[in-house]
Amino acid sequence: MRKLVSLLLLFLLIGAWSLSMPSRTYACSCVQLPDVQEALAKAEAVFAGKVIQINEPKPNGQGILSSSDPVTVTFEVTQTWKGDTQKQVRVQTALDSASCGYEFTLNEAYVVYTYKNEQGVLETNICTRTNTLTAASEDLGVLGIGKQPSETAPPVTPPPVEASPILTEWYTFPFVWWLLLAALGILIVLLFRKKRA
Repeated sequence: MRKLVSLLLLFLLIGAWSLSMPSRTYACSCVQLPDVQEALAKAEAVFAGKVIQINEPKPNGQGILSSSDPVTVTFEVTQTWKGDTQKQVRVQTALDSASCGYEFTLNEAYVVYTYKNEQGVLETNICTRTNTLTAASEDLGVLGIGKQPSETAPPVTPPPVEASPILTEWYTFPFVWWLLLAALGILIVLLFRKKRA
């Protein structure tokens, strides 16, 4: 019986240890914001505009959203300082600030600094100088008066936004390991009882 208890304890300790191992995580960390001239030079497009539509991602098949899933924000542009900006522009940002996403508010005006991501889509985040128009006085002082946006405006139909794929294999969930350990413990107890009988 001592061997059985020792063996069960060993399996439980191994299980607890493996579940307590930290998994790799990433959080947003911004170095000091660049000055206005540097931000303007690095940006793909810089404009001022009002948020007219926000399209958040839909959860994946298991109802899960990632903080890095893209939110598509549509702006009605009033001024532009860089880039061929039209009257309406769509910009993506991560869903949550944990992934450097900028939280925009509907009907609020912003100065937006964008860059193109790997898919060629304009994107912004909290590590750029993007800010509400009322809080961007330093930027507006350096940028000066912008140009009017191009006359042609793309239709405001949101692109399909899907949640990021998340590992869904059975072995990635900790409770599955606990169930397997419990089943193994029960099996060992039953085998030892059967030998004694």
